[in-house]
Amino acid sequence: MRLRLWIYALALLSAVLLCIWALNPLGTEKIPSGGQASNESAIESGKRSHVEVAQENSPEVLSGESQRHNFDPAAGEGRVVLEFHQESAGPLGGIPCVLIRKDEILLADKTDSKGRISYSADSQMAEAYLAVPGRVVARIPVLLQPGHHRYQVSSGSSIAGRASLEDGAPAPKLRFSLAPDSPLYSWTLPDEAWQALGFSTPQRWLWATTLADGSFSFSGLPEDFLGTLHCPYAWRITYASSGKIIGKGSHLQFKRPDPALELRLQPAPFLKAKLVDAATDLPAVGVSLYLAIKYADRMQTTGAGVESDEDGQIAVRVDSEALANVTFKLGEIIVASFQQQDIPANLDLGTIRIRRLREVLFDLVDLDGNPIAGGKASVANQISQPTNQLGRGALRNVPMDATSMRIVADGFEPARVPIPANLAEPIRVVLRAANRLEIRILTKAGQGNHSLHVGIRCEQGILQDPDSGSRHHRDHIVHHGFTKAPDMKEGRCVAIFGKVAPDGTVIFRGLTPDHELQLQVLTFPREQIYYEENLAPLSPSENRVVEVDLRSRIRQFQGRVMDADGNPLIQAWVDLTGHGVQGLTDQDGKFSLTTLSQDPTTLLIQKTGFAALYLHNYLIPADGTPVEFHLNEERRVLIAVVDPNGTPVTDSKVLIQKEGFSITTRSMGAGKFEASELDDTPLVIVATVAGRRYRQPHDPVVSEATVIVPLHGSVRISLLGQQPDACMGRFLVSFYGEVEGEAISISESFTWQSRDKVIIPFIFPTEYQVSLNYFPSEQEAREGVQPWTRKNLLSAQVSPGKETVLRLPMD
Repeated sequence: MRLRLWIYALALLSAVLLCIWALNPLGTEKIPSGGQASNESAIESGKRSHVEVAQENSPEVLSGESQRHNFDPAAGEGRVVLEFHQESAGPLGGIPCVLIRKDEILLADKTDSKGRISYSADSQMAEAYLAVPGRVVARIPVLLQPGHHRYQVSSGSSIAGRASLEDGAPAPKLRFSLAPDSPLYSWTLPDEAWQALGFSTPQRWLWATTLADGSFSFSGLPEDFLGTLHCPYAWRITYASSGKIIGKGSHLQFKRPDPALELRLQPAPFLKAKLVDAATDLPAVGVSLYLAIKYADRMQTTGAGVESDEDGQIAVRVDSEALANVTFKLGEIIVASFQQQDIPANLDLGTIRIRRLREVLFDLVDLDGNPIAGGKASVANQISQPTNQLGRGALRNVPMDATSMRIVADGFEPARVPIPANLAEPIRVVLRAANRLEIRILTKAGQGNHSLHVGIRCEQGILQDPDSGSRHHRDHIVHHGFTKAPDMKEGRCVAIFGKVAPDGTVIFRGLTPDHELQLQVLTFPREQIYYEENLAPLSPSENRVVEVDLRSRIRQFQGRVMDADGNPLIQAWVDLTGHGVQGLTDQDGKFSLTTLSQDPTTLLIQKTGFAALYLHNYLIPADGTPVEFHLNEERRVLIAVVDPNGTPVTDSKVLIQKEGFSITTRSMGAGKFEASELDDTPLVIVATVAGRRYRQPHDPVVSEATVIVPLHGSVRISLLGQQPDACMGRFLVSFYGEVEGEAISISESFTWQSRDKVIIPFIFPTEYQVSLNYFPSEQEAREGVQPWTRKNLLSAQVSPGKETVLRLPMD
């Protein structure tokens, strides 16, 4: 009887369910706009997805929202049915859909006519990506739970409006671009997924072209969109109903979408010129130039690259018509320069005559015909990249009238090679092996903790290369490690230096043959000479090895660094400053240094958080007895440099002087400095302003100090007279004076292009003698340009608190 009752109950329940199904069949349930999930899993699945933007040939908008999640037993046991709708389009049928979980593609298919796809249910989360019509891609979190689940996809917001000219006429066929301020894709998809959606890998821009009435639209944007609208290149924005105009009208920043944007446009200013070949007077076609543009209405210089068209014309958009200087460069060669008074109001610079440049190919080989890799060629200041393994190199931007180039390769004699006027094939260059001098230092002092250098000197000129004064060739001289600056005398290199390598050697090549050489072993930068010897002249291709035995000079300095309580200090810095030897303490606070000097020196021991220990005229124990040193906790002093009004002097410098040595300070900005690692002994604060030093005693027990300096002014330099715009050297203006018996000197270096920016602040209010120097570049020196000096140009008196313009004559 009970079994029959259960059968009747189940039959009745089935009938009720069939009635409900008949009243509401699958696929006809209305999805309410803005509806919510009907259970807890729907709430998780219904979280708003991330919104992103992409390029024309990729999805423009990534958006999506799960708004409904129903369970339907008719979906089939063990299967999940996902159905997608959009407010404006209804069911999203026949569109690509990809299911992904942790970069694994579960399904790549199209939805059916009712916007559905089906997949095996495993009750885990995944993400559905749909290529929605209108170039919108939706990303929706989904729960693969058995049953029928429905989702509604939002269409997002938009930036739309109308672009017009200044007279109100529409601006058709203008292409605007839109870029989000944040990364476009915070999530990534496998390439196969993008292909299944019908798109290439997405880019980071949206594009829209104005219609005949000037209207345009970027649709499908998120409501919290932040981005920048880029104006077409030849136009600039003069008015926008919303957003912020930046870049002199080239961009418009948004903080939120605007569906009713009004824009006013006007043609952007363009700098124009026509390039003419100086040799043929024909248009210079396809010439690439670099322009340095300096604006008069603001302290800004911008650069732009441009290429001449088939008529030799060039046009570069500028941010403003107020131009102070325009310089044209062909490679590294300045071909033309225009000052503010030379630039017409229409920005048309007229005809510019240029010398054509060409590319010179060359092959480097030795006397046996083997290719030489790593060699370089140069003409003036144009330098090629190193030759490849086949010895092939290319020197670009060579003037057509250049007749020769210089070749340098490590281990070979430099050569100067003629350049044929009609170059049809690579130039074959044969180099001879250069002489080689190897110095072997027989000591361990040069390994790791020492600054030993070897110097080779010859008063007639140490390098065989006739261009030995050039920086380019010096790069090829020393084989090992760091080299200190060579010694120059009357334009020639008389000494070069090489750091001793870990194996105790240093190698020189290409030295001047047939002249006596002087060998020195010294420290750097202290330049204490440990050994000197005169060497017999080298022949042009000689290979010589010289051994220098310094083992008898070795002295061991060892000890231990501890705090005041006797605890070892790890990683404390121990420096024999006069010997050029440094090292760190180990886990037990111990150190061991090897030095070649037996002279007294200055010992410096430092450790963060402790007062530095300075010992002058310290003599290392001859027998190597270990020495103990104790450091106390540091004192810190905050120093402020101000004028009599209490205004911080920002261009000041501060040092601490104690017992014959100086301690640097750390700048804290706005005329403030911090001195650390101090002990309790009195010190002197030295503030330097405009070349003058102001000293103030101080007790480091007091943690703050203020140095008051007199009120200063400033000087702006203005040059008078004619100077070629193409000059590439440097100017040096110097001020000399005396204040209260103290000699003061201030110097400032600048180039011709930066001459209008030279402001020397805080000149002390007294009379100064002013001089001006010019130092030509290497290229100018080869062309015969000589350095010059103009002394005692004027006596300048600067008013306190004011800027004084000094006009310096160059003639």
